[in-house]
Amino acid sequence: MLIEFSVTNFRSIRTQQKLSMVASPDVAHLQRNVSPGQTKELRLLRSAVIYGANAAGKSNVLRAVETFRQMVQNSATSFQEGHAIPVTPFLFAQASCAEPSEFEIIFTTDEGVRYHYGWAASSGRVFKEWLVAYPHGRAQRWFEREYDAESKTQRWWFGPNFSAERAERKVWQEFTRDNALFLSTAIQLNNVQLRPIFNWITQKLIVLVPGVDMNPFLSLEPPAGRG
Repeated sequence: MLIEFSVTNFRSIRTQQKLSMVASPDVAHLQRNVSPGQTKELRLLRSAVIYGANAAGKSNVLRAVETFRQMVQNSATSFQEGHAIPVTPFLFAQASCAEPSEFEIIFTTDEGVRYHYGWAASSGRVFKEWLVAYPHGRAQRWFEREYDAESKTQRWWFGPNFSAERAERKVWQEFTRDNALFLSTAIQLNNVQLRPIFNWITQKLIVLVPGVDMNPFLSLEPPAGRG
């Protein structure tokens, strides 16, 4: 389930904006509004509403979620070397024009494991990418990459709980292009440990943005054999 999504410096969004599905301590209409099976420490809402004035940026929050999802799904397979990453920073401030757009998500998979994943990128390259897992309720930083503009190199870090031989990590690093995510690249090169994260983002994070009739993973048709 989605816990939180945040975006910074994307289209009309300049400062960080968060969409949180964490319920308040209020117990009114608890059974109707809060998903079952949650702990007292983490109660998640069944639904949430984004509201505001016209042209306030509501649609761009949804566009940010879909951009995040498409980048995870396509950056290692559909992009070519030099292909522009589909992000546009906030253009009405000189400082933000030169800064990358940043996206973060916190969610739990069907197995109940919580993950915190994020990346920052301009149209030309990925500047940061990181993943933290909570398989036993405690944080495990699995990997992190960051572009050093001064040396024009990528700095990599892998935690002890990231299951991969050094040779495998080296291959995944070398095959990760400047305009691709490590998560997406490692999945294409048969990384098993990251598969639950990739599958949840690309298959469970369903977004219907303005102007798009239907997400390809979403169907209102009943399964075959069911009326």
